Amino acid sequence: MFKNNLSKATNPSNPKDALSLINKTLDDIELRHAGGNDRMFGILDDKYVTYHSNGSATALTKRYRIEIQSNGMFSIFERKTGNLFFSK
Repeated sequence: MFKNNLSKATNPSNPKDALSLINKTLDDIELRHAGGNDRMFGILDDKYVTYHSNGSATALTKRYRIEIQSNGMFSIFERKTGNLFFSK
């Protein structure tokens, strides 16, 4: 669901919009399907986001690293394996 919803969403135009899209998508799925049990946590705090001088950003969650370009396009990688999970 997460990948599908992100794929259908309007492309973000900057890193803050990308982070907002990821968090909103997770929240929407949880509200509809998780019932408060299996929480999926997005980027809850800016201390887990590094903004780079070229306008890009890197965000970390427990399991994923999100590389966001200055134009808002992003890729989500599994931290443990480095494998690509999703790209938009």
